Amino acid sequence: MRVRVLSIVAVLTVAVCAAFLVNPSSQVQAQSATPTPGIITSDYTPSTLTLIDREPIPDFGVLIADLHVHVTANVSFDTWANLGQYCRNTVLYRVTGMGDLIAHPFVCDGNNMLFNGTGGNRDDMTDYVVALFPSARAAQAAPQSIVRNIDTQALPNQYNP
Repeated sequence: MRVRVLSIVAVLTVAVCAAFLVNPSSQVQAQSATPTPGIITSDYTPSTLTLIDREPIPDFGVLIADLHVHVTANVSFDTWANLGQYCRNTVLYRVTGMGDLIAHPFVCDGNNMLFNGTGGNRDDMTDYVVALFPSARAAQAAPQSIVRNIDTQALPNQYNP
């Protein structure tokens, strides 16, 4: 009797596993072995990411990346996939025409940095730079503006009409 119950349980277990593994109605989509991280924009406009060689800024921060996007775009950017950094330790700055940095509002959803463009003409581009700080607390206390006194031509993707 005991052997019979165990064999019935074993057959049922194999049948259930087979049903989950081989389901003819399910559609399987192949996954890329190495997904390409990207920047997702709401208006499907092109954008670029350029890594910066850790330029120091006040309060122990360093600039690590330049995002070049259309001013009308709402952007989702994975900081872990693209930079290997936690979003909570970063601050987003918009680059002004003078090359100064103004803190730009953003939200971290896990390691996705979400922010809205400044608005304006759809054809205009702007640069945002991502700054990395040693901790989330340091990022929260980051400077709201940074005067850099540089030529905007020095930025890798700066749009200059």
